[in-house]
Amino acid sequence: MQEDGLYEFIGVCVLEIKTRSALGTVDDLYRHSMGCNTWSQCSTGTRTFKEVIPDAAYHSQLCQHATALGLARVLIVFGLPGGLPMKMTLVTVSNEHQHTLLTLQKLLAEK
Repeated sequence: MQEDGLYEFIGVCVLEIKTRSALGTVDDLYRHSMGCNTWSQCSTGTRTFKEVIPDAAYHSQLCQHATALGLARVLIVFGLPGGLPMKMTLVTVSNEHQHTLLTLQKLLAEK
């Protein structure tokens, strides 16, 4: 919030909401959330990225969604049924990762 009481607009991001409902994944989310901050920030390709988003399937998905929309950030929210957020992470998708995906898509489109 700025001194004049107004909020400063800092950008746009993709919002990914992942709802855990199976007993095992709910337990994993609780276990992973215990002792951790419920809010974090990271960049793709870093150790922190792999720690706060342990599911490898989400790694490429986050990059693909940000690249498809031309955005540099994704806010991923892990929650429980009913919309209770347990953990949120703002991920910055590097230009290198976006460029790699765009190059791959171009090659596939040309085949």
